[in-house]
Amino acid sequence: MILLDKIIHVLSQDSKPMGYEEIAVELAEQGKIAAFGVMPRKQIRTVIDSAILQEGDGCPIVTTYPGEYLMRKNASPAHLQAAKRMDRKLGTDRLGIITCFGHQWLRERVIWKPKTEIFGCQFQKSPRINFADQTGFYVLYSEDRSIEYIDYTGDRNLGDCLYEHTLDRLDGRWERFSFFCLKPINDDGTLGPLPVEAKIGDVNVMASMKSILLELAEPRSNRRHYDYFSTLIFIQWRNPQIEIKRELDKYVRKLLQ
Repeated sequence: MILLDKIIHVLSQDSKPMGYEEIAVELAEQGKIAAFGVMPRKQIRTVIDSAILQEGDGCPIVTTYPGEYLMRKNASPAHLQAAKRMDRKLGTDRLGIITCFGHQWLRERVIWKPKTEIFGCQFQKSPRINFADQTGFYVLYSEDRSIEYIDYTGDRNLGDCLYEHTLDRLDGRWERFSFFCLKPINDDGTLGPLPVEAKIGDVNVMASMKSILLELAEPRSNRRHYDYFSTLIFIQWRNPQIEIKRELDKYVRKLLQ
């Protein structure tokens, strides 16, 4: 079954529009998410938008709102009218320079030795990526999840910067971290070279900075719809060995109380 067929199967089970996040979650629950690679959210949206652009009115899927999709057979006249407007906007997203981000990952899930490894995935059953060699901005959070420290990696990488903060004055002050990084992610999960076109003041930089501020501050008045930035988020991969050790440690602490 090709990727589009998998998506159509999910959309056919609901008569209402579905966001690509909902589609991805359903595919994950059905055990089909791995076929969509290391960035399934992005892949799902790309597959659908490409089909709509290529097939036009012959495509069985329509889009009624950015990142929301519906089977054509279930579309009302109002949906089809909205789809006509949306078709003209497909492929016009301003992507910015941020290629991936992780929000409030746990320090204790990072592998520090012999070399720092920061594994993440978009879904637990998606292929995992090591973000330790990424470049960009990062944020450290205290135990109560308030922002403790913000910095950028400069000519170092994310793994080295975070490891240094386990040794310096910030060591006891942070439990979680977020990152917003710039290196492209290849289809095989490896990281590409840092793009040279990123310039301070460039509109792409400004678009990315705005997205970062919205993600960190989460202002109530800003509606977070299914924009392109949302396709770039990853969750932290749970290392089974570390999880078992955590549970054993908790069990031992309970016995000692």
